[in-house]
Amino acid sequence: MKHYRLWTILILLMFIVSCGISADLKRAAESRKQALEETRTKIESARDKYNQWKDTPEFARFGRYEKVYSWSAQYQDALAEIESAGTVWEEIRQILEANKPETEAALRGKMRQINSRLKLALEKSKQPNKQIGELRQLMDNTSIYIETGKEQVAAMEGIALRIKPVADKALEDSKRFGWGKEEDIANRFSALKGMSTASAAALASARAQLETADPDYAMMAGNLKTIAQKLPAMKAAGDKLQQELAELNQSFTKQLIDMKYAYMVSIGRTSWNNSYDYPKETDYIYPPHEVDQADFEILAASTGAIAHTRGSSPTYSNLSRRIWRKLALDDRENRPYRDNWAEFWVNEAEIKYHHRYRIIENGQTTETDWQPVDEDFFANHIDDLGMDIISKPYGMYTSEAIQAANPPGMAYVGNEQYGRWQKDSAGNSFWAFYGQYAFLNALLGGNRYYYNDWDHWHRDYRGRRPYYGEKKDGTRTYGTSGSTVRNSPSYRSTTFAKRGGIKAAPADVKSAGGGARGGGPGRRGK
Repeated sequence: MKHYRLWTILILLMFIVSCGISADLKRAAESRKQALEETRTKIESARDKYNQWKDTPEFARFGRYEKVYSWSAQYQDALAEIESAGTVWEEIRQILEANKPETEAALRGKMRQINSRLKLALEKSKQPNKQIGELRQLMDNTSIYIETGKEQVAAMEGIALRIKPVADKALEDSKRFGWGKEEDIANRFSALKGMSTASAAALASARAQLETADPDYAMMAGNLKTIAQKLPAMKAAGDKLQQELAELNQSFTKQLIDMKYAYMVSIGRTSWNNSYDYPKETDYIYPPHEVDQADFEILAASTGAIAHTRGSSPTYSNLSRRIWRKLALDDRENRPYRDNWAEFWVNEAEIKYHHRYRIIENGQTTETDWQPVDEDFFANHIDDLGMDIISKPYGMYTSEAIQAANPPGMAYVGNEQYGRWQKDSAGNSFWAFYGQYAFLNALLGGNRYYYNDWDHWHRDYRGRRPYYGEKKDGTRTYGTSGSTVRNSPSYRSTTFAKRGGIKAAPADVKSAGGGARGGGPGRRGK
């Protein structure tokens, strides 16, 4: 049976090779020649109609714009694209003559190329008529177009007026709280206001043409088009600036308060009725099951069947009885009642990673449930327990948020909306958080942020790399292995600590997972 199937496959392959390029693809490619000629004819017809129109009395009022828009040259450019498409067609013709199936991919690429050039040629040939039509509409309805331009400029000025008090308030807050954002805020608003100012100037230029004896409608059209394009752009820019200015008065911090990893294995089963010569196979994937690290490594490394059922005999496992019993699989679960044989395999073996966070938003604190994270993210923050992994204090845009891990609340230090500098009995400056942020002192185990430590972080680490407060002996003050976390009662109650902490974590969480296995070990049956 196997030899018969092998010969059948070989004959089919020989047949496919002998056929050359597929018939459908060949027909589609051959049609490009007709498409090329039809497109050429359309463009030449449009050019000829334009040249005939030039001899009519109507052309008199458009004649001055022929050189401005280069209408004749645009038809020439379109026909040049046709010549370029003709070169591609010649390459297609040569591929079709060779008729080799291995050139099908190259043929499809050439077809995309010629289609793109034909489309571009047609678009270029349509531009003169489009521009002439726009000029005709403007000449015949000048007052309507000017009025529309006035309305659009007024709308843009309205956007600037709406944003100005928001910008003024942001400037005032920046000065009051020492954000240092005055120049930035002024520049952002100036750029927005500049859009309406430029549009007002364009409108004035368009209206000025009406005062001349021979208005330049091409210039007028350009100015009015500029205004029409700037309005939606200014609306979007205004909404964005309003959101950004609002962000300056928003505070957000995400602290990593717990993390865990779980060794998950899902088992697959293929069952069939062994009474038939060619039985129908039914696959079933059991829900993922958590196992310990030792069992995970055995299961992740397994290949082929790990267990099987034969008729009325009990399920026999190639694994140790201990592992099989712990999986606690029901071999009849979702199995067709006529199927009397089955084999089991490891469908997937993967480490799942989760974090829990404390969110501090505008002074309000909440804690999340377990959040799934990917392997790389977990690995990147394995040292950051008890730290802020995202900090966006008042006075910063969201795009400026600090994403390099730092000690809890460190990013708030120096910002007068969170606290102030005080001196201890020895005259050393330390940061005292205001009441609603006083809980951050508790997270530090009663310690304080002194000016020298904060200044070191601010100059050398802020937003660039994690800061763990390393000491001369190499030990850390902050983070997973830092003394602040280790000595904290809240740390000892975390899932991470109860499961062994950093010592029990995978040696390299970036490569510890078994990954997707997918599918059963192979065809079953007689």
